[in-house]
Amino acid sequence: MLDVIIANTGMGIKKHLARHPRYHGLANDAEAIKIALAPNVTGIYISNEQDGGMMDPNRSENQGLGLSVTDLLVKRSGNGVLCIWSGNGLYQSGSGISIMPVAWPGTVVFLRLVQEIQVDYLKIIKELHVPLRRPKHRLYFS
Repeated sequence: MLDVIIANTGMGIKKHLARHPRYHGLANDAEAIKIALAPNVTGIYISNEQDGGMMDPNRSENQGLGLSVTDLLVKRSGNGVLCIWSGNGLYQSGSGISIMPVAWPGTVVFLRLVQEIQVDYLKIIKELHVPLRRPKHRLYFS
């Protein structure tokens, strides 16, 4: 097994997404996690210089694919695990989203994969039915 855990005490997923105009009205941490698991969701966006520096919700600095691709990878592996705890929302790949009685001030991501994983990464990207934008940064999959 390969176990990876990443934890921070930052702003959490809800506050991060709320910086983006599309996600200002998030009701709670569970809703924020659900949205963050969808493809092309990001709280990072860039300003439109021709519009006096106003933020343009249609221009993003990244693809917003990290959590959605990781979740599909775990589901395809058959026995992988993905857990995301942010605020008082908790996502577990086998159980869905629930509310925790205690809130974490940032975000914790736990990922478990088996070493003999046989998943086609490009197929996962294609199945998202989301055209990849061509920002300054490019994604490379082997």
